[in-house]
Amino acid sequence: ENGELQLTNDIAVSGHFTNSGTLDTNGSGITFDGAKTQNLVLNTFTSFDALTVYTGTTLVEAVTDDNAYIQGTLTNFGTIRKTQPVSGLEFYYFGLAGFYPDSWGVEIEVTDRSGGDPLTAIQVDRIDANHPNAPGGATTDIYWTITPAGANYVATVVLPQNALADPVACRYASGAWNCARSSFDSVKDLTVTRTGVTAFSDWAVFNTIATTTTLATSANPAPVFTQVTFTATVAPATATGSVEFFADGASLGTATLAAGKAQVATGGLTVGTHVITATLIPTGPYLASSGTLAGDQVIDKAATTVALLSNLNPAPYSQAVTVTASVAVSGMTAAERQTGPTGQVRFSDESGALAT
Repeated sequence: ENGELQLTNDIAVSGHFTNSGTLDTNGSGITFDGAKTQNLVLNTFTSFDALTVYTGTTLVEAVTDDNAYIQGTLTNFGTIRKTQPVSGLEFYYFGLAGFYPDSWGVEIEVTDRSGGDPLTAIQVDRIDANHPNAPGGATTDIYWTITPAGANYVATVVLPQNALADPVACRYASGAWNCARSSFDSVKDLTVTRTGVTAFSDWAVFNTIATTTTLATSANPAPVFTQVTFTATVAPATATGSVEFFADGASLGTATLAAGKAQVATGGLTVGTHVITATLIPTGPYLASSGTLAGDQVIDKAATTVALLSNLNPAPYSQAVTVTASVAVSGMTAAERQTGPTGQVRFSDESGALAT
């Protein structure tokens, strides 16, 4: 409409909506319920007291200018979309798709477009729901699907957040969350900022989640040369990432976390007492943590058996006899032994030592 429209009650819009004049909602709400794509063309600044998007509806804010303002409540059961053409290195804003109460909203600063396929547009889809693949224990009220036109770009992404204590900006791709931040403000602007972004997909803001890591061993004490398995248990069990294990500060290896557990086995620990630690290297919104094996790992000397074989038995008086000693590690197969026993064998008879 090009003139002036004053609402006296709530209205429902099932088609497109254009405002080129003056809209006074007078406290009334506008609902977009067409269950399809509906264009919202705001050619002039427009303030809404209450705006609702119904399930199945995609409301497309079709003007690049940031002309929409919500002074009351925005309720979104569908999708709100805005696309901004990118022609230079500057800040881009996304209207209703980026709106968040008391916050600056979604803001993307393009800092580099060099390359053979430069960024030419950014589409932001807003979905007011927890992400269907949100990390366990993490929730958000909104996520955004950000789609670029062009592959060569570097950007700074600013996302709104609800005064979280420790927010991170997280991108979901290939079945995993990548979370980081450069800065955040949970007092005034209510935003979290992430610089150096080179890929867009689904984005959300999560509060970080603390973790604990504990360690257990398969045998303690354990004989030298035997395999000992160390198990790290991380809580909450929904945490993602990998765990690196250490013996006296030296790495024993890294294992992927699965259902809150990771394991590494080693047969190379020497006789003595060893300090065993494990450190969670997290992905997603989870925080790193470390644990130490209680009581340390004790490695005992291995038990041995000695078998003797004479080359001549019985033997004539004064005949030289060769006696061979075979030393084995008791109770262990050849596969379990990484090295054979070392040392000396002392031979003796009833009269005393014969040789060493």
